[in-house]
Amino acid sequence: MATFFDPKNVWKSEKGNAVTDTWCVARVYGKRNSNLIRAIESAIKRGNNHIDREFYKTKRFIPELGKSFDVYVMTRAGFFALARTFREGNPAYTRSFLYEFDQKQAVPFVMPTNRERNAMCSIEETQRVLGIPETEIDARVQKVLEKAIEGIPVVVKPAVCADGHISVSLEIPTAAIAKIKSRIDTYVASIFAEAMQKPKQATTPVTPANGTISVSDLAKMISSHGVEIGEMRLFAWLRENGYLCTSDADYNRPTQKAIQNGLLVVKVGHFTKPNGQIVRCVTPRVTEKGQIYFSNKFLYNQTTK
Repeated sequence: MATFFDPKNVWKSEKGNAVTDTWCVARVYGKRNSNLIRAIESAIKRGNNHIDREFYKTKRFIPELGKSFDVYVMTRAGFFALARTFREGNPAYTRSFLYEFDQKQAVPFVMPTNRERNAMCSIEETQRVLGIPETEIDARVQKVLEKAIEGIPVVVKPAVCADGHISVSLEIPTAAIAKIKSRIDTYVASIFAEAMQKPKQATTPVTPANGTISVSDLAKMISSHGVEIGEMRLFAWLRENGYLCTSDADYNRPTQKAIQNGLLVVKVGHFTKPNGQIVRCVTPRVTEKGQIYFSNKFLYNQTTK
């Protein structure tokens, strides 16, 4: 018959671990000690999740019966695995046992290995914490992450799994995450600044064409000096950097800034649709000054005024 739970059903072993035994569990849940022993031995024989590490067999003297009985002493993980096999049982008893386990052994801890104790932050863990998709990890990103996590340690954190077993995980401290993000920002900024300051060597000086040229011809001029860029990409760059308008009404029309600086001019033309309608069109043209200016932007990362 089941009895009320007694905190003494869980105690500390000689090694300092919180334990209980099959006799206490059987008495609380109203089960037979011999049946619990058979269930444990059957699980050990099957080798379920190395469960044999959570139990050891011994003798226990029962004063009220005046004799000793075989019992299995078990850890918190062992008790949890055993309790899960009970088809009937008051969940309050299970919670009481687990509470006493946690009180007797505040942190169910497995000593980490030397490798875990001295572990440093990994790129994989940093990628997971920062939410960087796998598809974005290329050689450049990996190099930045390697520099950002250099010397950053991880903490060993024990945790109880759903099956009651204890696992050790390696986690990046919150303060270290902020430090990693700061390092990444610094490294990315320095790489960008270095790329902008380092001039690219053109094979020959840029010689502008007489008069104005189209954006397509400018793209060909820049490409002939070693920087690959097509007409569409150059149009996009001019819009993104404020040299061409982006509104629907004035799309790809030179901005006032580009016209005032003498970089671009407007060519107005007309064409006739198949239905006979005459349509006015505006095309940007690059001046001689603009040819040198934009070429130097791409070839030397600088502006020649």
